[in-house]
Amino acid sequence: MLITLCAAPVQSFALPVCHYEHNTYTGEDIYEPGSLEASYVDYVQGVWKDDTRLKGRGGLCGRWSNMVRAVFSSSSKEVNYKGLRFNRKNFLSVCKGCAPGTKLVLGQATYENGSLSHAIVLFKVTSEEVWWADCNWNHDNVIHYRHGTVRDFINFYHYKSSKYSYLHFIVRINKYRHYSKPKTASADTVRDGTARIVWTRTSGAKTYYVYRSPSKNGNFSRIAETEACSYRDDTAEAGKTYYYKVAAVDKDGNKTWGDKEVSTKTRLDRPHTSLKYTKGKKGKLVWNAVPGADRYAVYRKADGGKWKKVKTTRNTYYSNRLIKRGKRYWYKVKALGPNGKSSASMYSPWITTMRYAWVP
Repeated sequence: MLITLCAAPVQSFALPVCHYEHNTYTGEDIYEPGSLEASYVDYVQGVWKDDTRLKGRGGLCGRWSNMVRAVFSSSSKEVNYKGLRFNRKNFLSVCKGCAPGTKLVLGQATYENGSLSHAIVLFKVTSEEVWWADCNWNHDNVIHYRHGTVRDFINFYHYKSSKYSYLHFIVRINKYRHYSKPKTASADTVRDGTARIVWTRTSGAKTYYVYRSPSKNGNFSRIAETEACSYRDDTAEAGKTYYYKVAAVDKDGNKTWGDKEVSTKTRLDRPHTSLKYTKGKKGKLVWNAVPGADRYAVYRKADGGKWKKVKTTRNTYYSNRLIKRGKRYWYKVKALGPNGKSSASMYSPWITTMRYAWVP
């Protein structure tokens, strides 16, 4: 199910708290299962998960958006704009109905300047909604997949406060890339706690066979046949690693094996955190109880600093004098099972006590 971002009023250079949610979705939530578009969106999420850190410094958003476009497109065209305000009318006139994988570059100046610009990837734009991804939110270099209304989207990039106020250019996809064999990836962290395999749609394929092995060099057994381009393995046990491979099968029964075997490990669902303030600016960090969790690890970092574990607890809250509105601290939580690291969840979406959060 898609989670829609709230449309709370936006202050100058500030974000509604709900925008810290790392919304995830798959191509199948946007498009018909098994479609070309769905398979490419799913594959991109599998390769660049929402907890993936990109290597290197500088120009990350541009490099990442180009990598995504390379998965989707065999032919593209750049269309430039000069001094085009980033408002609803202009955004829809340029981007409504765009092809999945379209690169959009926003900027702070009337002219395109790399140091004052930011690139994102659009997956779908309608008159009322936007599905997009951003790899560099609050300088975390983490990929976030989001969905919201057009108003949410524009407010998210601070049009009213003049942050990224201009639409500089888009790179349209003219022709989709077609694959002769499935490009395969594991998408286990996209859907919390599940073992999920995704692949690109293959030319001439009528159906797909999914095979699994409990060990890297073990025997692979066929566990599923599907016309979609993804498979969720509900029989996988938490904390265990499994190995998968996919074969595309044509109408005559001929198999074309995927480009590689992939592995995935199921885990506990990740917690989702929030901040509750009781007296003035003082508050505490709270999160939901995760089924199967034995305890929780709480991590904190100062703005621009490194993460440190500050508490392991069986409670679903954490109180500390540093949890104070306006303090420059970030928090995240992971759920731990009885077996510790083997089934630990991925981290919760980051949350901050800062009043203001800046878009890089």
